[in-house]
Amino acid sequence: MNARVRSYEHRDREAVRYICCETGFMGEPMENQMEGREVFADMWSRYYTDYEPEHLWVAEVEDRVVGYILGALDTHRQEQIMREKIAPIIIRKAFTTGFILRLKTIRFVLKSIMVLRRGELRTLNLGREYPAHLHINLLDGYRGLGLGKQLTQSWLEHLASHGVSALHLVTTTYNKQAVAFYKRMGFKPLFESPLSLYEGMIAEPVALLGMGIKFR
Repeated sequence: MNARVRSYEHRDREAVRYICCETGFMGEPMENQMEGREVFADMWSRYYTDYEPEHLWVAEVEDRVVGYILGALDTHRQEQIMREKIAPIIIRKAFTTGFILRLKTIRFVLKSIMVLRRGELRTLNLGREYPAHLHINLLDGYRGLGLGKQLTQSWLEHLASHGVSALHLVTTTYNKQAVAFYKRMGFKPLFESPLSLYEGMIAEPVALLGMGIKFR
């Protein structure tokens, strides 16, 4: 198998958006929770491909991009650009594409509002102590081949070379294989908080899990 990890190029943008949608629900297609790939890809990948592509890496097998690691060196900057630049695009597309009118999406949005009202996401403010963050995904069929380890190691070395002090990620306790992988890569649990967002979608109780690693 001809596999490699390399830095992102603009020609990889559509592949990254496709992988984002194919893995958007706990490693499975995003349609398990909502409908509308164009909006979903904007929500979860547009910042990284359009505003911080120099810190994006991809895994390639036989000249096909099959995975990525997306990240931001400064979470505060990422959140600001999301609010000011990308959120207006997402809102406009949500209405012009019919995304917001689809029943599955409506249900998920209503659940998300309830989660916010309950304060279940208050523990997400990790940017001060752990300024950088990442998202990593591989297509089904290309997991367990060592590509995730190569992506993560390359990216951690990249962060260290840029003087980043610490990094965080947020996952769920449902992603057991991912959690075990992060621990092997040196990430430590930072918080665990009950999450009701997936009630009725996942049989077992799910908790939000924050993990981090410090370089100095």
